[in-house]
Amino acid sequence: KGLVVPTEYSQFFTRRTTIKEICCDLGQYVNEGDILAIADIKATQEELTELQASLDLLLKEHDINTPMHELNTQIINTEKQGYLYVDDQDSAMECYEKLKLEDEDKYYDEQLYQYTIEYYNKEIAEARKLINEGTLRAKKSGYVTYVKDTSKSNSVGINEAVVVIADYDDY
Repeated sequence: KGLVVPTEYSQFFTRRTTIKEICCDLGQYVNEGDILAIADIKATQEELTELQASLDLLLKEHDINTPMHELNTQIINTEKQGYLYVDDQDSAMECYEKLKLEDEDKYYDEQLYQYTIEYYNKEIAEARKLINEGTLRAKKSGYVTYVKDTSKSNSVGINEAVVVIADYDDY
């Protein structure tokens, strides 16, 4: 005698989502591609607007900060040239260190800027995808063994199980 344990497949949204409706019940058999849950598109549209506004603000801040780095470098270089003109090597060396620090700050600011742009673009793309699709579909056929209780909260986190499907043909 042996015990057969089906393979379970967690069905989830890939981003934080508000669920409008769950379209299946515990014990129900669902086919691959069936709609399991419908997202609240209005909440995602509001989030998309906020993400786009944040990205726009980041781009504007970068446009302001880039010339500031260049201006700071010019000021320090001018200061360094003045110290070299009066043969103050110690002060000129301090300016050289300030230039290195300014370059390092600019480098890390640019790295953070690029990372943040990638993050916002990814989040915006996922929000648009959720708005366009708006549904959670079964990736496998099988019996529903878990459905998120939305009586207290209809919000789900990233990759949080909304529905779990057990495939008794896959063990």
